[in-house]
Amino acid sequence: MDGLGQLVRVGNVSLAMLLALVSTGCYATSAVLQEREASGPSVQGPALVRQLIRRPWWWLAVLAAVTAAGLHIALSKFEQTYARTSPLAASEDP
Repeated sequence: MDGLGQLVRVGNVSLAMLLALVSTGCYATSAVLQEREASGPSVQGPALVRQLIRRPWWWLAVLAAVTAAGLHIALSKFEQTYARTSPLAASEDP
């Protein structure tokens, strides 16, 4: 049984690392798309927001950020493993 327990722990670490990497990638994708879309229009303030909500790439950025947050929450299910992988998840620049 000890071998099976070790295999499950290794599987949890692998899954946690995968979730952390995918979450970080989603945050990075979101940041790049948001920067690209927000730097395009020459307007500012409410007019900028009105232009952004009409852009599909902006909504993809929002979806990527929400996905990343969801993965980050899922990662918290691995409490012991999370302590090892949180530097990966914390490395994204919001």
